[in-house]
Amino acid sequence: MASDAFGEAVHEGDLAKALFHVHERPLESFLHEPVDIAVVGEAGAGKSSFINALRGLREEDEGAAETGLVGGQQDPMPYSHPGLPLVTLWELPGVETPLSAPQKEPDLSHYDFFIVVGSQRFRSAHANLAHSIEGLGRRFFFVRTKVDLDLEASRRQRPGSFNEAEVLHRIWQDCDQGLRGEGVAQPQVFVVANWEPNRYNFPLLQEILKKELPAIRRQASLFRHLPMCSRILDQKQSSLMWEVWKVTLLSGLLAALPIPGLSFICTYFLFRAHLARYCKSFGLDERSLAALAWRVGQPVGELQAVREHPGVTRVPWLKLMADAASAAAILVGRWKGFTVVGCLVSAGLAFIPTYALLRKAVGYLAKDTQKVLHQALKAEGKKSM
Repeated sequence: MASDAFGEAVHEGDLAKALFHVHERPLESFLHEPVDIAVVGEAGAGKSSFINALRGLREEDEGAAETGLVGGQQDPMPYSHPGLPLVTLWELPGVETPLSAPQKEPDLSHYDFFIVVGSQRFRSAHANLAHSIEGLGRRFFFVRTKVDLDLEASRRQRPGSFNEAEVLHRIWQDCDQGLRGEGVAQPQVFVVANWEPNRYNFPLLQEILKKELPAIRRQASLFRHLPMCSRILDQKQSSLMWEVWKVTLLSGLLAALPIPGLSFICTYFLFRAHLARYCKSFGLDERSLAALAWRVGQPVGELQAVREHPGVTRVPWLKLMADAASAAAILVGRWKGFTVVGCLVSAGLAFIPTYALLRKAVGYLAKDTQKVLHQALKAEGKKSM
């Protein structure tokens, strides 16, 4: 299975190969991938009515979303889509608006795709949602509802010069320009009336959603690999700890030799060699990162930027080891009359810092690999759309 091949590649430290196994699968192979679509926007924007219209239901039909709730929806509510298998529409609580009471922001990370609903001019709440969604590497449609009310108001205000197409275009343009002004490169904006699902952009919205659903399923599959990555990297970190014990034991034995400077030189090169091997094992060496960057079409610097400890193999480790060696030399000097004791002290002082440093380095590498993979999956997800 592709998920098994993905996991094996991550365990081998070949992150580019791991993403290859997912991306190169034909879209037809994702037909059984479930998709969670979040419908989100300010309270009163018509999210419930929109969900009912998208599902082809009236408010009085069984299973329809309840509309007109006082205070708005408090918890995410799931609704299956009768025409799209394995697709769940989630109505999220209304986001905060300037006049609303403060409330807990919804956790958007659980959802694969978003439909942002607004019923008035483009505002900061919509911009915040757009930034949050794109920050997760997901995509969204922007749906401007209640255009029937806008049309009726315009018709009453300017009965002599009323032009429906011009009014609809102004509404669409307000949303499109608002999103572009927030850095959304190619926003997909639809103007609809929930009570008239056969008019305006509602048929187009349904057509495009159905057309893009296979790519949305593939993107959902990509992000569902993250928990698997975490488990694999935890297992890998645990298995490497046994090697850390062996390396530090050898370091201690070398330090026990009564030859000035030999223990530090040997331990240092031993330490550096294993750090480099651990980096390659996790897929964080320069060559592996370059291959991953090419795979997802992103500069290496952007992958490196998400790492918390990019300098894990650099000078600080040398300084710490030098400090440990200096301490060992001082203590051994004080015990120079007691050769056996001095050797044991030297061995202990080499063993403890080497073990601590390697153990910490392996932990740093595991965490950084998780972050790099997340960034790569986000980039790959954008490519898949």
